[in-house]
Amino acid sequence: MRKHKNYLYVCIFVFACILPFFLHENSTLFGSTTDYANQHIQIAKAIRQAVYDQGLFPTFMEQLGAGQNIYNFSYYGLFRLDILLSLLLPSVDMYIIISSYMVISYAISLCLFYKLLCEHHCRWNIALCTTIMFALSSYLFQLHRQILFVNYMPFLLLSLLVIKKSKPLWLLVPLFVMIILHSFFFSISCALVLGLYYLYCNQNQLQPRKLFMFACMIALAYLLSGFYLLPTGLAILANSRFDGTQEGLALYNFSFNNLLYDKYGMGLSYLSLICLYLGLKDRNLRKLVGIIFMILMVPAISLVLNCGLYVRPKVLIPFLPLILLLVGQVLTKVAQREIQIHIYDVLPLAIPLVINHSPTIMVLDALCSFSVICLMYYRKKAVYVQLSLFTMVSVMLTNNHSETYEKKSTYQKLTTLEQDPLLSTLDTKNYRLEDIRFASTSVNTALTDIKRTTMYTSINNTTYNKFFYDTMLQAIPSRNRVITSYQEHPIFANLMGIRYLYTTSDHIPFGYDVYAKANGGTVLENKQVRPIAYGTSQLLSEKTFQKLTPEKQINALQNYVITKESNHTKTQLVAKEMDLQYTLTKQSNNLHVTKTKTGFSIQAKKKSNMTLQLETPCRDLLMLSFDVKNISNINKQDLTIEINGVRNKLSSLRAAYPNKNHRFTYMLSDAKEISELQLSLSKGTYDITNLKIYQLPASTPFNLTPLNLTTSSNVLEGTINMEDDGMFVTSIPMQAGFSLRVDGKKQTIETVNTTFVGCKLSKGNHHIELQFEPPGQQLGSLMSCFGILIFICVYIFERKHQYEH
Repeated sequence: MRKHKNYLYVCIFVFACILPFFLHENSTLFGSTTDYANQHIQIAKAIRQAVYDQGLFPTFMEQLGAGQNIYNFSYYGLFRLDILLSLLLPSVDMYIIISSYMVISYAISLCLFYKLLCEHHCRWNIALCTTIMFALSSYLFQLHRQILFVNYMPFLLLSLLVIKKSKPLWLLVPLFVMIILHSFFFSISCALVLGLYYLYCNQNQLQPRKLFMFACMIALAYLLSGFYLLPTGLAILANSRFDGTQEGLALYNFSFNNLLYDKYGMGLSYLSLICLYLGLKDRNLRKLVGIIFMILMVPAISLVLNCGLYVRPKVLIPFLPLILLLVGQVLTKVAQREIQIHIYDVLPLAIPLVINHSPTIMVLDALCSFSVICLMYYRKKAVYVQLSLFTMVSVMLTNNHSETYEKKSTYQKLTTLEQDPLLSTLDTKNYRLEDIRFASTSVNTALTDIKRTTMYTSINNTTYNKFFYDTMLQAIPSRNRVITSYQEHPIFANLMGIRYLYTTSDHIPFGYDVYAKANGGTVLENKQVRPIAYGTSQLLSEKTFQKLTPEKQINALQNYVITKESNHTKTQLVAKEMDLQYTLTKQSNNLHVTKTKTGFSIQAKKKSNMTLQLETPCRDLLMLSFDVKNISNINKQDLTIEINGVRNKLSSLRAAYPNKNHRFTYMLSDAKEISELQLSLSKGTYDITNLKIYQLPASTPFNLTPLNLTTSSNVLEGTINMEDDGMFVTSIPMQAGFSLRVDGKKQTIETVNTTFVGCKLSKGNHHIELQFEPPGQQLGSLMSCFGILIFICVYIFERKHQYEH
């Protein structure tokens, strides 16, 4: 029997390692086009590089977002085991490390889950089928999409086994710490799962002292993780936002969409719902099943588990092992006729079919599941549970197969610059580079010694984001505003020190020249952009700046540095409105454009194109903006309008994080002149109104003295010779945690250009040091040290108690 069990574990492990690779073709990665490569892989690379540069506990991410608190990226797990392992393998691509780690952890989880079922005396064939249900649930889907939803699973299952086998409770502490470090957002749900399971296992002999000890072990794990959780929590509070859709909170949910089929829920079949219902008939299972039903049916509980952000079923994924454990136990009891089945049981189980308007696949699933249960009960043969595989494979695998996988060729393009020796020739100490080949995919690509302005992270710097889109009026090419994605914007590029652009397009923006050809692309250079850090006396008061119209604010940022206090209140700005004269030269046959009193009415049967030839070519910058209204299909799909390669998007009403981009703005330029406008228009019917066109100067004189940077562990360090009294200016976003010293003396940091770090600076030579320490890092480390001392005491006490008894 022991050999039989070992054989099954080997089969489960091999099955789990092979299954994921059947889901995608050889030409694609084992990773979704949604967030896998551009978030989970690229941010992990950036974290690894930050550790190499700053040590095991990095504080600042200079490569992304113009310079950010490293804990703005902690949602992705700064100290995950796979990232720590990657530090030992610097030459191995992060995709290989993360994908391998996730598949192996998936295989281990399946073996642990089968072990858990066996510990509860489930029949081996029922345990095996239930394990396959676990394997084909949303766990498999998120394995190649949102890995943070499931990467904690092996540690959760080990914790459940510790409780089941009555092992010392102190073992829960390191396991739960690993859950927190892998995915702190889901740790609350995991704690609830462990608490419910502990109560279930001890329901007949519950001792208040042991229950208190269990709660203390979970609390101790949070205390031990203080070095990570406290700085993360303060970063979240500093950048608090809500941009998700939030409809009225329902009092109940009888559709069970969080349990059934939803890839962002648990993704189970109807068999799981039937088994939960039948579990209410069993005296030992009734309490736990009742609590599970309450969690599934009361949306307010999901809201709490989601930290009050939204009601989304993803937070219930940690309940997968607990629910499927109940399924396995119910199937075993049904096979042994310990649970009675009656014809009237069909009535309550039909409610979700009615509420969900009985989609065909759901009805078929329900019929198959009912048949399996009845066959098991009336024929008294547990072997009939294997018939449920038809349901599980058809329904669950369908969920996981409806995925768009990242093409290997796209990923290779994304990483094409990483090993290019050309990078070492660029002057990147005080300047930045942007990859403009992809609108959103490459925003998190972090390269050694390369600084960028773009990023995509769940803990977003709201001040920088507001400057990026609301002040600079950048085009929004993505479904949400969380992605700061640079397209063409010469004024922003000048302000942020974007000296280099990497592109595959023949179009060259104003001010840039070809620097070199690289890996099928071109590196462009603009030597006239401002450095990242400099001194100047060309100032304008913030009070005056706020009175300006949006287009003149952008023009003011070309000419001045905006400070809180400045004697300069008068401006010489050139942002003139113009009437665009053009000739229509090309138009798609399926496109109909009608001029109206307020603008234009667009009717496009499918994605369409048109070209407008300007009667007078523009040698300056062209700022074009308009409102989009009366959109016919905005409930179902996004609206996108692209002009000369610059894309704006209004996300559909169904988007998880709608960007609310109702006014499209484009900043257009050309190294020679703008002679035509090439438009690409989304399918649908909609109106373009309130059209405004401004002409801005392509370049303006600006006097500055760059900071001569020296190599150090600080964010910035160097010397500067100021010709007059003025300001020290950077394009590093202001965040709590900065300290600035001039000639060894601590200075009061001021916000310049509405968003960035700066300070007053007198005439003469100065030595400047800009340092950053994440808020809460020191206190969090002390909390962790205190937690370690408590843990050692608990361990010694438990060992002594175990020895005495």
